[in-house]
Amino acid sequence: MSTIHNAHNRQRRSTKAAVATMLVAAGAAVAGALGAAAPAHADETTYLAIVYSPATGAYGWANGADSPADLYNYAMTQCQNRGGGTDCRLLVDFVNSCGALAVQVGNHDRYATRGAPNRLQADFSALREVPGSYILMSHCSTGNDGIG
Repeated sequence: MSTIHNAHNRQRRSTKAAVATMLVAAGAAVAGALGAAAPAHADETTYLAIVYSPATGAYGWANGADSPADLYNYAMTQCQNRGGGTDCRLLVDFVNSCGALAVQVGNHDRYATRGAPNRLQADFSALREVPGSYILMSHCSTGNDGIG
């Protein structure tokens, strides 16, 4: 079987190649523009307040873009309502991240909080810090508890 090459076939291949190149360039431009777009909440600072009572094991938390003071007050009220009384104290404020509180089984006085970009990493870090512990609470400042 023989193939006939002529100027018309070469021109058609050249046109197809030019069109394919333009499509690839246009696709790259669109993908670049979409990839460069920031999420709507990217400029917003979010917080996670964790309050805990080592004496009773009561805890509270609050997250979002409210002021840290408002979140602290909300978390403190939760802790006190759970029986923490005056022993509730702010452990940490995480900013634009996730946090976890690990408590040792049978010993409320042994605890740790750790933060990370996502809940899984925060949980793992907190558990590693306190042997024989469990995660008492784990959340993200953004309210998106899976990502943070």
